[in-house]
Amino acid sequence: MSKSFHLFLLKFFYSMLCIKDYFMMGFEIKKLKKIASKSVDTLQFNDKLNENIVVGVDEKEGYYIDSKKPSYYKKHFNDFFHNDLYGKYRSDENIILSTGALNQDEFCLPRSLKFAISYALTRNWYGYSCSLGRESARLAIADLENHKINSNIYNENNVALIQGVTAGLFHLLSFLKEREEDGNFGILTHYPTYVPFAATCEKIAPTKIINFFGDKKFSIEAFKRNIDKTTKVILLLGDFNPLGKLMDVSFVNELIDICDEKSIYLIIDEAGSKYPENNWNNLKNSDFLIRMDSLSKKVSVPGMKLGYFIANEEIISEFYERASTTYGGPSSFFYILQELDARFDLFFRKGLLKIGSGELALFDKNYNLGLFFLNILYGQYIKNKHFFELKIKQHRSIVIDKLISHHPQLVKKIIMPETGINIFLQLDVDYGSYEFFRKLIVEKRTAVFPGLCSATDKECWIRITCGVDKKTLQTGLDNLVDFLKTEWIKKQIQKEPFFEKLLLDFGQYGSYGYLSFFEHIYDVQKNGMKILDIFELKTRRKLDRDLLREVIFCHDAGKVVSVIVFRIMRILQLQKKYGKIPFSVFSKLRDEDLLFLRKEIVDCFVFTKEYFYEMFPFLHDYSELMNLDSDKYLKDTVFTEKMLQLALDKYPNYEKKIEEMKFIILNNSAKININNLMIGYNPYIFILDFADKIADYNLPEEPTLAKIDELLRKKKKYVIKRYCHNNRSMEAIVHCEFSHLYELIRESRVFHKC
Repeated sequence: MSKSFHLFLLKFFYSMLCIKDYFMMGFEIKKLKKIASKSVDTLQFNDKLNENIVVGVDEKEGYYIDSKKPSYYKKHFNDFFHNDLYGKYRSDENIILSTGALNQDEFCLPRSLKFAISYALTRNWYGYSCSLGRESARLAIADLENHKINSNIYNENNVALIQGVTAGLFHLLSFLKEREEDGNFGILTHYPTYVPFAATCEKIAPTKIINFFGDKKFSIEAFKRNIDKTTKVILLLGDFNPLGKLMDVSFVNELIDICDEKSIYLIIDEAGSKYPENNWNNLKNSDFLIRMDSLSKKVSVPGMKLGYFIANEEIISEFYERASTTYGGPSSFFYILQELDARFDLFFRKGLLKIGSGELALFDKNYNLGLFFLNILYGQYIKNKHFFELKIKQHRSIVIDKLISHHPQLVKKIIMPETGINIFLQLDVDYGSYEFFRKLIVEKRTAVFPGLCSATDKECWIRITCGVDKKTLQTGLDNLVDFLKTEWIKKQIQKEPFFEKLLLDFGQYGSYGYLSFFEHIYDVQKNGMKILDIFELKTRRKLDRDLLREVIFCHDAGKVVSVIVFRIMRILQLQKKYGKIPFSVFSKLRDEDLLFLRKEIVDCFVFTKEYFYEMFPFLHDYSELMNLDSDKYLKDTVFTEKMLQLALDKYPNYEKKIEEMKFIILNNSAKININNLMIGYNPYIFILDFADKIADYNLPEEPTLAKIDELLRKKKKYVIKRYCHNNRSMEAIVHCEFSHLYELIRESRVFHKC
């Protein structure tokens, strides 16, 4: 077949795919717009929230020169990616919220740009080329950059295509250093940063680094005071990674004036400032200004290493020697992709909905694109661009909405992103960000980016990338929040030695992590305090919040033991019914916490009571309570009472506390009426019972009778479906446990607004 026929088939094939994408993505965009209209714009969060809930960077005006060299942070950066995340802790089960790039499956390369790659392959465009890149691609980028700054100063001689910004920065700095004749060459940059950039600076020349993390605004005075006679380069990140801050054009113009006066090169990396981009309208021109960018974040192709920098013609011309001598040039295979992207982006910025003959004339006639086909590609490109913008906005909202519901208990501070795909936050834990990453990935198979790897080593700051698919993002956030709940409860328990001993020594919380109920305790506390507030408001009675917290700790002490015993009884009953338990029966229980028995089940191992006592030796202390042959359900409080008795024998110093707790926990009549609530300790049991049952749900700040009733019924339905499995005896117990709460709701008006 001839080459022209090949091209016809390729264009026809991509026309069909682009048309399909156009309509499919149109429906998706309509959905996203509906969601976006209801969700919070992350750039306007302070309008929704009280200022003390979600804050930006601190208001302090101070700055300081950081004494820690970039190599210190780069070592941790290397450890994170090479040795830990994709080394020791590597697993297909990991949820990665730390990449710093858009997920290629969720935010895939537009079909219109994929065509450019197929087209280049069909035309065999992968040979040698100019070391600065193809002229037509450079001209397209120059036209785009002229539009960004509302000027007409650039042409193809102002653009050099490079193999990504990271590698390009190394070659650019090396070139600029060689260009200086007096031998003095120093670099001034900032923290926080993308650490490989700072490490590159350190390798090239003496580097001075201003730490701006404490500043609301990036002070021009900080640069003025730290420029000396050796300073030849100032390097800025356009999004101040990981802060996600847009760069103010007036700030940059003022810095350009300083650099012009002192003959200093100002390099700005703009690759991370996407969705939205920095507004460069009326940016000053300067022979010392060099701007770098790439397609990595823009269209999600970090692996293609497609970048460029734009500078004065003399620098570009001289850089040719550096490029041709060291790496030869950028990848010729992607030139038409870069050209097509730059042209389409320019048309989009101009507000064009349809391409005309004037726009077609900008492309080489040898491309044989045609106006009809070019419009098909452009239409799909526009849809894809809208999709990216809306999706990233939606994902930012998902992250922020999830985090603010637990602030300030778990999350001390959230830095609102103005641009990019990252969100930076400070956590309320007593250890550093790298240790947090290791604990989280071990316990929850979820990875976040430690602040230490962004040159932020004070307190525990982490970065979350929201450019993943929605399900992964939500699961990862759930895992993160659950882990933080556990850490918060551990801190509370450590303040109370008695409860620490009770939960760890007798409740075995430390020994069986897969059965930890710390997250549950947190949720019960949170809902319990809301219910307590409403109760106080209605009854005009002051209750002790610390006592309620202690009751919750103590009540849950028996949970691990009771759950283990219940699951042992269930296995023994299945074995009694089937003899050797078929794996198909066992797997239907959907009980992840019993998967440690998978091998034994598959091998048709016969379980005995002795086997379980060997597995769980601490159960000997509770053997008198357990009848493993029975299907009678044992309540948590049965084991809690036993634990308290064991604690009384072992820790006599806590005698008063233990007796008090025993009275509170065990004074839990199945029948409580509104009059009982006014006396003794029953209010705490009443509040605990409601909070415990609906702990899995977020209770509104002012709970209503109807809402609590709705959540109780939802929980009851879930419990029966998950745990009863046609066990009528068990089902009757569940009905009984919920019935007295329904009765209270019907009879009392505790939850009515006053």
